[in-house]
Amino acid sequence: MFEQTENPEPQKPTDWSGAIIGFALLPVFFIFMHVGKQDLGLGVCVCLMGILLAVKLRWDLRTKPWFWGVVVLVLALNMPLIVMVKWPTDGCQQEVCCPSPLLIAWSPWELLAASRSTW
Repeated sequence: MFEQTENPEPQKPTDWSGAIIGFALLPVFFIFMHVGKQDLGLGVCVCLMGILLAVKLRWDLRTKPWFWGVVVLVLALNMPLIVMVKWPTDGCQQEVCCPSPLLIAWSPWELLAASRSTW
C-alpha cells in the first residue's frame, strides 16, 4: 500500500554560502563602525554582499581568467556607489535596503552570462 516503486532522490546538503557571506562581512562592518563611518561601512557591506552573491551564482566559471577580470571590473564600478551614496544607518526600511544587494548582484551576473556566451 505504501511501498515505494522508485528509488527516492538523495537529498542535497544544505547550502550555507549565504550565511557564510553574511558572517564574513560582519568584521568589515565592525571595522567601519569602530572608525565612525557606519554609513560607509553599510554601503561597503551591501555592495560586497551583492558581488559575492553573483560570484557564488557563477562559481562554475572560477577557472576562467576573464571571470576574475569581470569581478574586479564590477568591484571598480561599485566604488562610486559605495562612496557617493549615503546609506541610512538608522531605521533603514526593508523596501530600500533589501533590493540593493539583489540589484548589485544581478548586474555582474548578467555581465558574466553575456561574456560566457561570447567566449
